Amino acid sequence: MVRVQKLVVDSVALIKNAPIKDIGEEIYSVIDVVNEVKDRETKRRLQVLPYDIIFCEPTPENIKHVSDFAKKNRRLC
Repeated sequence: MVRVQKLVVDSVALIKNAPIKDIGEEIYSVIDVVNEVKDRETKRRLQVLPYDIIFCEPTPENIKHVSDFAKKNRRLC
């Protein structure tokens, strides 16, 4: 498996215990993703992750870029 330099994760990746560190070098998310986690098991795992999650909020320009990209990809399917 090829690892990417920067990986953005959502709550599903955390809840499903995806092999995040096997996929990405630097792990990014927004704090709301962690706040979405409600189950005890995932909360416990988040306390002892063997890697750091870098939290940052996207700018309006970032959101527009991702939205535009998603719209283009939707047309391909």
